[in-house]
Amino acid sequence: MRPNQYQKQPNFKKIVNSNDPSQNKNIKNQIRDLQPGDYYKGTVKILRKVKPGPLILSVFDGSGKIDAIARDSLFNEMKRNTTGITTYDFGNIKIKDNRKKKKTSQSSNNLKSITEDDIHVDDVFEIQGKIGVHRDKLEIELDSLKEATMDFNALINNQSEPLRNTFSIKSERYEAMKPVFLRIAQRIRHAIIDDQPIVIRHHNDADGICAGLAVEQAVLNVMERRELPSKNRIYRSPNITPFFDQIDLFRDISKFTRYSKQFGDKSPLLLLLDTGSTPENHFALQVLQSFKFECIIVDHHNPGTIKNGKSVVCDLIEFHLNPYLFGYDSQTCGGMLCYELSRFIDEEYDQPIYPAVAALGDRCDIPEVDLLIAQSQKNREELFQMAIVLDYLAFQYKFDPGEGVYEKVFTNSDILNIIGTKVKSLFATKLESMLPHIKSEDINGICFTIIELEKFTQRGKYPTSGKVLGIVHDYILSQNDAQPVFTVGYFEDGIIIRASQPILPVPILLEKMERKLPNANVEGGGHEQAGSIKFISVFGEDVLNFIKTQLQKI
Repeated sequence: MRPNQYQKQPNFKKIVNSNDPSQNKNIKNQIRDLQPGDYYKGTVKILRKVKPGPLILSVFDGSGKIDAIARDSLFNEMKRNTTGITTYDFGNIKIKDNRKKKKTSQSSNNLKSITEDDIHVDDVFEIQGKIGVHRDKLEIELDSLKEATMDFNALINNQSEPLRNTFSIKSERYEAMKPVFLRIAQRIRHAIIDDQPIVIRHHNDADGICAGLAVEQAVLNVMERRELPSKNRIYRSPNITPFFDQIDLFRDISKFTRYSKQFGDKSPLLLLLDTGSTPENHFALQVLQSFKFECIIVDHHNPGTIKNGKSVVCDLIEFHLNPYLFGYDSQTCGGMLCYELSRFIDEEYDQPIYPAVAALGDRCDIPEVDLLIAQSQKNREELFQMAIVLDYLAFQYKFDPGEGVYEKVFTNSDILNIIGTKVKSLFATKLESMLPHIKSEDINGICFTIIELEKFTQRGKYPTSGKVLGIVHDYILSQNDAQPVFTVGYFEDGIIIRASQPILPVPILLEKMERKLPNANVEGGGHEQAGSIKFISVFGEDVLNFIKTQLQKI
């Protein structure tokens, strides 16, 4: 037996209320300054509440975050202080002591008894307790818990203000969108500080992957510098479709509703990157809103009809950053937008290779692209090869985020060359097998080609239908640079479109098709010169004829 085993431990409440300076030297009022053995007294906001076992509260005081442990003894003591009744337990027997007790200064300070049910996420309390260590993490063993008032939202908003306010390159487009960039960055920084989970959903291509990686890395950097745990606080996952598919939608809702119930997590902040803007997302966003899931969209796909600066999805989400809303087009791709956003989220973030790869992968052709390429310190060919390799890996990973592998594409030349050589070989072989079967016709001065994709693709193998059509389109374009090229690949219940010029923009074609063929259940989306459209298979011939008719009217 150790000699000091029964030595009386210092009473924290007496130390806190003591006028003796020597007693107060270890009392701290900022979480970021705490060390084991210190005492904490301060006002905090409840970020998370976890049960069963002792009540675990994740609390924030403006300087940092820590877990606070509220045991049953704390609530029992508060109850005794307000009722004057003490209950003693002897096994299964409970005996109440109703004798009157002298009031103490501590009991007079706790006139209201607080129960576990009185504590909710976002509530504000004044707490006191000793600092200990559990599983290598600091925690507060609560001795006191009182209701308090403090405007933590104002505090967090102030701390969430972006510290950087300049773009990586000069761009009138960027400057026109700057206020929205900054508001979105502040909202994401607010979520980080406020312990709100962040879910990143991005398009599953080179552009979307660059967008998702940039934002994810910026968020993780901020968490690390603020010493905030990232586990179960940020999630990244791709969408295979160019819109928020219902499979992904309901999977996310179920997952994060369960996390809220089991672990006390807040509803997540959902970021749709390089996806989300088109009218096809309207249903998914309605469902998210009904579940009170907050959503932000950063996208460059055509959002359809714009009235008073808003698209059909704007009223369903918190913020919507899309060049179309500012009078521009899709040439500022998702990866370009999200890189600049990431620099506002994290003032130290610097990955200029991402927007350059994204721009070339999405075939953007504006002056900003040349600035991004120069900034990346890579040549155009190498950057384009990175985009090709990312697309290949995206096909292999499907719903998997490719953590730790996508990043290697930008830094490991061996991986880039091995996979890049393989992809080029697949493309060359595919084109060679298709050339004898490619037949084009002239429609109103347009080189028009239809390809039955099911005859030239293999299910589950790369290249995909979209890549196959792209290979053919590029070849036809190289042979017909004097006239517009419009290439259509079709299968049983859908078509894919590639065009060298915006002679028949896919979003406009889609709107016309919906009106002309209402029973075909037409849906899809894309850019002016590239996109996909799905329909009921029995209307396949009608869809192809409708496209030909529209080209003849140009």
